[in-house]
Amino acid sequence: MNFLAHIFLSQNLEPLIIGNILEDFVVGKISHPRNQLINEKVKLGIQLHRNIDSLTDTHPSISKAKSILYPKYGKYSSVLVDIYFDHFLTLNWNKFSTQSLNDCCENAYFVFEKNYDSFPLKMQQLVDSMLKYKWLNHYGSLEGIGKSLYNVSKRALPGSNMEKGLEDLIINFDKFEDCFLTFFPVLKQSCDDFIHENSKSLI
Repeated sequence: MNFLAHIFLSQNLEPLIIGNILEDFVVGKISHPRNQLINEKVKLGIQLHRNIDSLTDTHPSISKAKSILYPKYGKYSSVLVDIYFDHFLTLNWNKFSTQSLNDCCENAYFVFEKNYDSFPLKMQQLVDSMLKYKWLNHYGSLEGIGKSLYNVSKRALPGSNMEKGLEDLIINFDKFEDCFLTFFPVLKQSCDDFIHENSKSLI
C-alpha cells in the first residue's frame, strides 16, 4: 500500500499515522536497541505498517494485479500496484469512510507539521515534499497518478518503465479496480482488528 492507504488505515490516530510513515526509515526489529527512543505508541504504527505489508504481499488479489504488470515492469510491479490502489481508494472513498477525503488528508498534514522536528532527516525531506505538493490530495486524478509515477521512475533503476505505468492503469482499469475491491475490505478489517486489540495502549 502507498501513503494514502497507510494514513487512512491509521484511523486518524496520531501515533499510528506517524509510525505508518516512519516505518520506511526504521531498520530491523522494532525492539532493537537502535529503536529504543521511538515512542511506544508510534511503534504500534510501525507494526501496523508491517502488518499491512505482510497481508498485501500474500493476498491473491495482489498477486493477480502484479501478474498483469510483471512482464513489463518486473520487480516494480508491486510499486505500481501500491500507487494504483491509492487511486482506487480515492475513487471508492465513501465505501470505506464517513470522513471526507480532504479532511483525512488535512489531518495527516497537521500531524506531520506538528511532529516534524522529531522525524529523522530523510522523513523530514519526504514530509517537506508531501506538504508542498499536497501528494495525498492528487491520487484521485489520472494526472496526479501520472506525476507520481514519473517521480518514482526518477528514483528507480534505468529501464524500469515506471513512467509508462499510467498507460497500463488505463488499459486494465477494471481489472485493477476489481482486485482492489476484493482486497481492501479484507485489509481494512485486519487493521481495524489490530487497532481494537491495542486500543488500551493507544490511550
